[in-house]
Amino acid sequence: MMKSKLLLAAIVMTVITSCTNKKVLTKNYALNDVEIKLVEIKSIPNKTLNDIDITRLYQMKLINSKYLILVDRAATDRGIQILDIENFTVLGQTGIKGEGPQEISNYSELIPFNDGFLMTDYAKKVIYYYDVKEAIADSNYLPVTYGPLKTFLSSLRITEGDQYIGTQLGMSETVQGALEVNLVKGDITKERCDIFTPHYNEISGIQTSMDPSKLLCYVEKGDDRISVAYTPYDFLAIYNTNGELIRTIKGEKTLKKRETHCYFRHAQFTPNDLFVDHQTAAIYKKNKMGKMQYEGYNTILCFDKNGAYHKTLKTDHAFDQYVVLPNKKEIILYRANSDNPFTTTEFSL
Repeated sequence: MMKSKLLLAAIVMTVITSCTNKKVLTKNYALNDVEIKLVEIKSIPNKTLNDIDITRLYQMKLINSKYLILVDRAATDRGIQILDIENFTVLGQTGIKGEGPQEISNYSELIPFNDGFLMTDYAKKVIYYYDVKEAIADSNYLPVTYGPLKTFLSSLRITEGDQYIGTQLGMSETVQGALEVNLVKGDITKERCDIFTPHYNEISGIQTSMDPSKLLCYVEKGDDRISVAYTPYDFLAIYNTNGELIRTIKGEKTLKKRETHCYFRHAQFTPNDLFVDHQTAAIYKKNKMGKMQYEGYNTILCFDKNGAYHKTLKTDHAFDQYVVLPNKKEIILYRANSDNPFTTTEFSL
C-alpha cells in the first residue's frame, strides 16, 4: 500500500513538473507564454497597384471579398477607388469632395457594410453609405446620408443590424468612448462602453484608474466575432457579437535598445481566422534631420477566430498598412514614401 502511494506521488510530481516546464496555450494567455512560430515571408512589387495614382493612402479595405477599396486622403476629388480583387483593375471612383449635400468634406475610416461601406463626415456630423455597384455604374454617384448627429463621430467601428458603434471625438480631444448610433434615426441612442470595458482591470491584469470608456481602441468585426485592442494597445480581447468574452491575449514585451513597447493594432477577420498586426520590433532609421524615426511595424500575427495562436508572419520590409486576400492566400502590403509602395506576398497557415 505504501509503495502504491509513493508511486502515485511520483507520478503526480512528474506531471506537475512537466506541466510547469512546458509552455501551455490557455484560454487567456500572453504571447510570452506560447512558443512563437516565426515565419519570414518575402514580398514582391505589385506593378498593377503601383501604377494607380495614389498620393497618400489612408486605408485599404475588402468589400464582400470582391472589391478592394483604396482611400486617398490627399485626393482633391473622388479619392475612393474601387478595384476588382482578382486583377486589381480600377472599376470606378467615388467620394465627391465638397460642402454640398451628400459631398464629403474629409475622408474618415471606412467600414464595410452590406454591398458597400459606411464613412462618417465629422465636420458635417453625418454618416454616408456608399453602394459599391452604384458607384461603379455612375461616376457622379452620391451616397445615402444619415444624420445629422448631435455629437462628433470620428469613425464607425461595429455593425449590429441597423445600429452602429462609433467613437466620439471632440474638436481637440482624444477618444471619448464607444457610442451607439441608430442609422435609421441618425442619432446617438446611448453609450455602449459597458459592452467591452467594464472589467478591463480584471481580465487584462493591468490596473488603471483611467475611465474605462477611454480604453476602447481598435475594434474590428467579423461575421460572428469582434476583436478589441485596448489602451495601451498591448492587450487584445475577442468577443462574440453578444459581447461575451471568448479569449484575451497579452502582447509580447521586448525592451531592446530602440525598440518600443509592443502592441496590437488593426485586425482583419477572414471566415476562419484573425490577422492582427503587432509591433514586435520597431524599425528606426535616420531621417534627413539626422534623427531616428520610426518606420512602421513588420509582423502580422495569425490566430483562429477564437484567438488560438497559429504563427507570426515577419515581412522583409516595414509596412504601414496591409490587407489579407483570403481566397488567394496573399497579403497586400503598403509602405508610404517608397518607390514601390504596394507589394504582395503569399502565406499559408
